[in-house]
Amino acid sequence: MPKCSFCGAEANESMLVNTYNGGSKDDVHFYYCCEEHKNEIKKYTDYVNKNATKFIVLILIDMLLFSIGMPIAFSINNFYLSLIFSVIPTIALGYIINKYPFATPNTNKSFKIEKSIRVTKILGVIIILIGIIIALGMILYKVIV
Repeated sequence: MPKCSFCGAEANESMLVNTYNGGSKDDVHFYYCCEEHKNEIKKYTDYVNKNATKFIVLILIDMLLFSIGMPIAFSINNFYLSLIFSVIPTIALGYIINKYPFATPNTNKSFKIEKSIRVTKILGVIIILIGIIIALGMILYKVIV
């Protein structure tokens, strides 16, 4: 018997939704155990369909700033630019992942949508905390040295 795509309980019905399945949009079968989870799945897929392109563009811009800004800041040996180009993209990445908790299709299948969202948001918060720790470490290093 199939499992609910949202929570993992035994599912008794399915629906076909056109949504992103990796890099492209496909018709994907989602199973659900109750009407509430059917609505949650629909809400999640609508959110993915509405924001997937924005998510990808924001991640690419963030990584571009990080990968170009860091070498430049370190090569000119500027502490403040190094701090800005290491901390801001890291915190922004955590925020983007937290705001758009899109896991891979395989993760959604393995953990189910509800748990995937929770795990992805937790990882986003961890990335934000790493950015804050990097900032504090760099500031303390500057004060000590």
